[in-house]
Amino acid sequence: MGISTVTISGNTPVRPRVTIIAELGANATSLCIARKMVRAAAACGADAVKVQAYTADQMTIRSGQPEYLITKGLWAGTSLYDLYERAATPLDWLLDLRALAGELGLQFIVSVFHPDMIEPMEALRPDAYKVASFEINYKDLWMELAFYGRPVIVSTGTAAENELDAIVDYYQNKEALTLLKCTSQYPAPLAAMNLATIPALHARYHVPVGLSDHTTGIICPVMAVALGATMIEKHFKIDEKGFDAAFSLDPRQFMAMTMAVREAEQALGQVNFEPTTTQYKRKQVDGRMIRTV
Repeated sequence: MGISTVTISGNTPVRPRVTIIAELGANATSLCIARKMVRAAAACGADAVKVQAYTADQMTIRSGQPEYLITKGLWAGTSLYDLYERAATPLDWLLDLRALAGELGLQFIVSVFHPDMIEPMEALRPDAYKVASFEINYKDLWMELAFYGRPVIVSTGTAAENELDAIVDYYQNKEALTLLKCTSQYPAPLAAMNLATIPALHARYHVPVGLSDHTTGIICPVMAVALGATMIEKHFKIDEKGFDAAFSLDPRQFMAMTMAVREAEQALGQVNFEPTTTQYKRKQVDGRMIRTV
């Protein structure tokens, strides 16, 4: 997942190609659907697919107490435990999905939430692990991740500055760490995105920075690229049956996003103070500038 800036010819930095991740999440409602999603993501120009590996017991506790019951938003009326139990991707699907992703030339990224999940996930040889901001202080998880040494992507959603400071300081291999600006709302309103944080994160931590986007459109990924993002993560769907469908892009929308991101990075280019080449020339005649061919 190397997302670093290299230098050529003098001091001109060359931006890496933006990595576009299709998040399967809770939209993979069957193995057949999950396989179709991986194929569709590849056809839409994604560079990687991401799955979430967890059990409900690793995420929360089974309880009817008010603090474990969802009362607002997309999942109102259920408990956190029931939601995670119903939304979890069966772990025995992942080897199949990893093999398919490899056949299609896609990177395979796994979100982990508990240290006990990392060793079984190592059998998949993932290209990177993702850590949600809710686990930013989970020291046992970070120790296990450090032991295996794979690239790690971290969302900033619920993390405070001092928590981000601590995790960046802890992670010695800065080239293998990517921060994703994230707004932990589902879906996220544009007014809550604060994309101006992207260059600020890069300036503060000197690590690659991207965007984990939960809005319903594609404007934020395009703007993020203009602000220096080197990775875009977006939830993906092929039908409306998944738990994440309301803030996910279908193949047509995802392809539109991919094309817009590629056009944005092409237009962004690099710093260049050299005169532009044009079909016309300029010439000074009698003290004034005129155009010639």
